[in-house]
Amino acid sequence: MKRMEITNIREMTLGGRIRYFRRQAGISQESLAAEILVTKQSVSQYEHDETDMRVSALETIACVLGVSVGTLVDGERVPELNDEVNLTEGFEEDEMLNLFRQWSGRDRKIMIEQMKAFLKF
Repeated sequence: MKRMEITNIREMTLGGRIRYFRRQAGISQESLAAEILVTKQSVSQYEHDETDMRVSALETIACVLGVSVGTLVDGERVPELNDEVNLTEGFEEDEMLNLFRQWSGRDRKIMIEQMKAFLKF
């Protein structure tokens, strides 16, 4: 029997949202596991809601996938999925996010720290 696909992000479980955004980002379970320093089996368990995860792991997953923790936890405000949006709105943010997703987890952390330092300046 084929599973029914859930298309509303808010109806998905936490694991379903992790899987959805991982696939949208074009990241394999192996790559995500390497980025967050867990096994592929742990990522699979997260995606199937078979185990609880630490808040720090959830924050790292959100960072790697380019979404907020709130989006992963409860599907909060995902404009590209829930709203009609002006395609020119947020173009710079989209471009930055696409560039950010191309970097390794280590490079992302470095860039985040640099941006924080810049904002304090």
